[in-house]
Amino acid sequence: MVNPLSAFLLGFVPAAVLAGLLAAVACLWRRTHYAVHAFLAGAVGASFAALLLLGLFRQATVFMGESLQLTLIWLVYGPVAEEVIKLGFLAGLFLWALFRDGKGQENWALCGALIGFGFAGAEGFVLLFGDPGREWSFEFLLTRWLGTAQMHALATALVGWMLVRGQRSGSGLPVLHLGVGLVLAVTLHGLWNCMAGGLYVTGVPALRTHYAVLAGSILFAGTLGIVAWAELFLRKKEKDMYLSSSYQ
Repeated sequence: MVNPLSAFLLGFVPAAVLAGLLAAVACLWRRTHYAVHAFLAGAVGASFAALLLLGLFRQATVFMGESLQLTLIWLVYGPVAEEVIKLGFLAGLFLWALFRDGKGQENWALCGALIGFGFAGAEGFVLLFGDPGREWSFEFLLTRWLGTAQMHALATALVGWMLVRGQRSGSGLPVLHLGVGLVLAVTLHGLWNCMAGGLYVTGVPALRTHYAVLAGSILFAGTLGIVAWAELFLRKKEKDMYLSSSYQ
């Protein structure tokens, strides 16, 4: 039986801890002014996604079977809707930064990862609290903590990385780069859902635990690598801008 406090501790807190760990490491390179904003934006985004997907499911089951609809939500609707929502909040945060300082120079890969962690935390809370009578296995929770949360972080970090790559000082949103980032994020999300769903069909708890630990390690390393890569790119761009202004 899951009560609201348990849902918060088991669903939301682990994602917040992972977000704090990533932000602490990234702050050794650059202080970001939008870490908390990004995490909370992701949490709000998960609420929108839950309502949207629930509405889609109720409408679509009228025209097709429930099992088919669940499959489509798992592999298509969910990844597309959730990644578009996260992209929307990342783009909004970028435009806010651009409005405030006229530059919008931030490590948006880091902000994207934090949005992903916030999204995963709120999604976990909604999932557990929305079905309080269900017994959730340790393997399932571990997969969410180590796998799903970090998949969300890496997916939106990829979008943020493309935002950093496409950004020009003082310009607006690099729509083409964001589109490429969205395709990468949706692909990663769909592959994760496919692999995680297929693993649970096998019904081998030990395999799930090992998979969660391995996948979590790879995903966290991938997220940290993308954030570090974006930081190096930003530093090079800032150095080039400084040298260019020095010669003028």
